[in-house]
Amino acid sequence: SALDEHEDLPFINGVKVAPLNLGDRVENSGLASALDLIARMKQLNPQMYRSVGEIRADDPNSLILYLRGGLEVRLPAQDPVGRMPELERFLETCADLDQVSYINLCIEGQIVHK
Repeated sequence: SALDEHEDLPFINGVKVAPLNLGDRVENSGLASALDLIARMKQLNPQMYRSVGEIRADDPNSLILYLRGGLEVRLPAQDPVGRMPELERFLETCADLDQVSYINLCIEGQIVHK
C-alpha cells in the first residue's frame, strides 16, 4: 500500500496551522524545510535518513532532528542539507558519541556539542 512505502518517514512536530480541510495547501516554512530535508536526505544519504526518528519544525531559524538513539541535532532552517556533511563527519569520528546529548550546527563553520 501507499503507507507501507512511507513507513520509514520521520515524525514531524511543531507545525502550527489553521484548521484544514482535505486537499488544503499547508503554508508553513518549517514544514517545507523539514520535508525538503527529508527528501534530500533520502536521496543523498539513505543511512542518515533512516536514523532520523523525529524533526521539530516550530522554530523559523532552525530544525531539530532527533536521531533514533535519542541524540538531538540542531540545524539551520536555511539550507540544513548543506550542514549534513559536517554532521556525518562528526558522527563518524566522535569517539564518545554516547556521551553527547546534542549537536548544534546552526553556526556556520562550527560544531557545538555537549
